[in-house]
Amino acid sequence: MRLNTAALMAFLLIGTGAMPRTGHALPTVLQDGSSITNAIPIRAPNEQTGVKAEYHWIAEHFPGYKRGGQALLNQNGRVYDSIEIITASGERRKVFFDITDFFGKM
Repeated sequence: MRLNTAALMAFLLIGTGAMPRTGHALPTVLQDGSSITNAIPIRAPNEQTGVKAEYHWIAEHFPGYKRGGQALLNQNGRVYDSIEIITASGERRKVFFDITDFFGKM
C-alpha cells in the first residue's frame, strides 16, 4: 500500500499537537521549528524515514530553499537536529527537529 504525502506526514507528525484523534489536521501547529523549545517532533520508525520527513517538512514550508549546515544537539535527554537553510528570498534560518523518537534506529 502506498501512502500519499498528506497521510505520510500525518503519520510522522502524530504527537506534535497537529493531529487530533479524529485524524483531521488542525489549522495551526504549535511547533514551528524556530528553536529547540519549538522543535518539530518527528515520529518515525527509523532514521531513514525520519530524515526524509525532516526535509519534506522544510520543502513544504520553505519552497525553493537551499540546504546549509546541520548539527546534532543533545539537551535534557532529548536529541535534536538543527538544519540551516537559505530560503528562496535569501534569508538564513535554522530549523529544529526533535529526533529522539528515531535517532539511532536503523
